[in-house]
Formats: sequence, structure tokens, C-alpha cells
Amino acid sequence: MGRTIRLNAVRHEAPVCEDYEDLGSVLDFERAMRVHRAYVEPFEIASPDGHVDGSWLVHGTSAAAYVVDIVDGTGTRDACTCPDFLGGDLGTCKHLEAVRRAFQVRRELAAAYRRLSEIMQPWWRRCIEI
Repeated sequence: MGRTIRLNAVRHEAPVCEDYEDLGSVLDFERAMRVHRAYVEPFEIASPDGHVDGSWLVHGTSAAAYVVDIVDGTGTRDACTCPDFLGGDLGTCKHLEAVRRAFQVRRELAAAYRRLSEIMQPWWRRCIEI
């Protein structure tokens, strides 16, 4: 059983880059901009199977739809098929951040996302040790 979530654009304070001369500051600013755009733009997010982990189809303001893959609740292994995610080294994009925003908005998704992290962390640690 799938689910569709509509996220309306809401007010969100735009981030400010602390130091354009410092690469770390610029990367932090760029990541924060992806979060910001996930709030100030509308999105429609659909999960074909209703699970938190797995694929989410994300429609934003453009005609294109992208697939976000939520892996383990840490955010470090998640991915998106959009050009921004695939072409950048930020590890995030507005589509990924919109899915994470949906998890914050829906209590049942927030709880499932927290459980996912608790379940998957020991599993990933065992994989790394092997």
C-alpha cells in the first residue's frame, strides 16, 4: 500500500554563507540551501510500497520526477537520481531533503525512520567488519 504526501511551500529562513573563501563554509552553505529549497518549494512525494526505506518518487516544481532512495536512517547512504545529487559532492539535494522533511511532518514516518536507523546501524557495522 503506497502513500502520497503533498508538501506545501512554507516560510524558511535562507541560509547565509559564513565565509566564501573557506571551502567548508561554502559546502555547509550549499547543503543548507538544499534544505531551504525543500521548505520553500512545493513537492509531491510518493512511496509505492508505503515503507520508509526504499524508493520515493519526488515531483518538484519542474516537470521531471526523481527517485530518492532511503537506505538506513543515517542519511549517509541515501541517493537521488537528479542531476544535482549525481553531479555534486554534497551528498544531498532538495529532493532528498523534501523526503526527510516529509518524515518530520508525518509522525508515523518519523518514528519508522528512527527505528530504521536503530535496526540498520548494527547491520552496517557488521558489514564493515567483514
